[in-house]
Amino acid sequence: MTIKAFFTGGLTVAATTAVLALAGCGGGVNLKPASSVGPNSQSDRAVVDAVDGVQMRVKTGQWDGDASVLRDVTPMHVRIENESDQPIRISYDNFALVAAASGQRFAALPPIAIDGSVERSANVVGSPGFTSSGFAVAPYYASSYPSMSAYDTAYGYDSGYYNNYTRRWADYSLSLPTPHMREVAIPDGVIEPGGMIEGFLYFEKVPTDRIAGVDFRSTLINAETGSRFGEIAVPFIATQ
Repeated sequence: MTIKAFFTGGLTVAATTAVLALAGCGGGVNLKPASSVGPNSQSDRAVVDAVDGVQMRVKTGQWDGDASVLRDVTPMHVRIENESDQPIRISYDNFALVAAASGQRFAALPPIAIDGSVERSANVVGSPGFTSSGFAVAPYYASSYPSMSAYDTAYGYDSGYYNNYTRRWADYSLSLPTPHMREVAIPDGVIEPGGMIEGFLYFEKVPTDRIAGVDFRSTLINAETGSRFGEIAVPFIATQ
């Protein structure tokens, strides 16, 4: 993978196929881009990578909800733009933070449980707080996002992953996820060619006192064929 870094001054991405921008490690998230992606600017960092027409921007330090959430999870603000000619499947199990030294994975936590279909109680997001266009939620989330279109083609999911990681919320001292967390979370779904989505993903808390760094990884999947066509992997280092 070839990575090029650009800093401040109106980044223009023309004919680039993937963009990952990383900004600020404030807000309780002790992660910043590794030196291998270039020197840090004071307020903005951007990393450009080429992955078949998919543009992605990820920021730390953007969480504007209850600050106590940061004690238990690592929120990352993500924008995905699909300039490819294929629909992109977005699923929590296709995202992770991976420890650079040990390979330990910190999973993306689904904020809404699935049990064959979405449980309606306390899980309806009447006014989504994320931004999207050309995006349809996964069929099993249709009842949870009544104001949005649902993908109308077969869309399976890894029940083991979802059952395991939705239960992780119960391990936290706070009552998580909060309604605000659900509202601004990116849900499973499909981004059509020309579409985009922007919102938050919540990862298991990275113990930055014991782990020197992680890679943000995103596997790109064609929603129609189920085939993998690329991966974004960008290094972060831990700060205290």
